[in-house]
Amino acid sequence: MIRVEPPPEPPLFDERVRRRGAAWLAEHSVAMRPPALWSEVRDDLAAGFRNRCGYSAVEIRHGDGTVDHFRPISGNRDLSYEWNNYRYASPRMNSAKGDAVVLDPFEVQDGWFAIQLPSALLVITSSMPDTHRALALKTIERLRLNKSHAIKNRLAWQLRYESGKMTLDVLHEVDPLLAQAVEAQARRSK
Repeated sequence: MIRVEPPPEPPLFDERVRRRGAAWLAEHSVAMRPPALWSEVRDDLAAGFRNRCGYSAVEIRHGDGTVDHFRPISGNRDLSYEWNNYRYASPRMNSAKGDAVVLDPFEVQDGWFAIQLPSALLVITSSMPDTHRALALKTIERLRLNKSHAIKNRLAWQLRYESGKMTLDVLHEVDPLLAQAVEAQARRSK
């Protein structure tokens, strides 16, 4: 995970999403799933997250990301149509998160996480305050940030970079933590 600055609310969000959503919530029972009006601002959210998943910090290509409700709809219907409750996420991360409590990308600070090479594991650094460590560990486990698919992707990007098929600038866009690890490894080998 990397620090994500909360993106500004889009100009028409209140009119297109919040007000329409509030009206729907007022008219419908708790048992009904609210309509996905938030999908109208998915592209705005993606731009605010620089097209990266807020949880994995990895680029989401081709607009395939989803709007995650950081505080789940199931227990927070009143936040269903609130911009500050949205996080841009890959479908895999959104599904893995479900209704679980995880570390908020808006709270993460630079340097709290790193990729360890050559294993490609995501690790918590000494920069992370003790108050956040338990939740960070739970987040890594819940979101499967160190499971085979994540590690395979990191290793594949590292190989593309090392074979000259990807520049360091592109690697920074695709996976900034991996790019930082590659740079640190190069400094150590000098």
